[in-house]
Amino acid sequence: MKSICKLDFTSMQFLVISSPQVIPNEARLINMLFEAGLPCFHLRKPGLGHRDLRNLVKGIDAVFHSRIAWHQHHEIALDLGMNRLHFPVAQRNLSDGTHLSGLASNGYILSTSVHENESFTGLELFDYTFFGPVYNSLSKKGYQGICTEDFELDSRLKKCTRVIGLGGVTPEKIPLMRKMNFDGAAVLGLIWNEPERALENYKNLLTALH
Repeated sequence: MKSICKLDFTSMQFLVISSPQVIPNEARLINMLFEAGLPCFHLRKPGLGHRDLRNLVKGIDAVFHSRIAWHQHHEIALDLGMNRLHFPVAQRNLSDGTHLSGLASNGYILSTSVHENESFTGLELFDYTFFGPVYNSLSKKGYQGICTEDFELDSRLKKCTRVIGLGGVTPEKIPLMRKMNFDGAAVLGLIWNEPERALENYKNLLTALH
């Protein structure tokens, strides 16, 4: 069985999702984020093939590989001995429950996503679930937020899975997201819209917790 190193949800967690596009000096920036304390990096590059994904991961320090969650090409993650696998909605719906249960029982840390009108039931095998967009997306034009300021996540949902809010996350919105009962926040546009400020913007998120 693989060694399990799950996220510590005793405090709010911040996760970074990769840009779907290739970013100059991307591996170096990812290393810097990890060095600053990033607990988990979600690798989502739908347009990248096996070779390019492997080359990107090779540029990331091996000590951080256990913190990378794979959104596609899970076979590469398995081949490299990595144990964080993300299942987008479509892939989750196509996955056999026995397969997911087998992965979880063998130490793989599973995550998934849900949308506004989907149910959180049946997600007990997943360590955490992305939910959003909470606010208007910073990276996708026209991707409108679904949560009003008085939105509060039903605590009963957390009996199934921890819930990570994403979409339009900025440091100023962190206090509101805590009130909404999210266990964490995932960022993409905040980090990759200005790659030269990636580390600065990530640190600003951490500061917003205090």
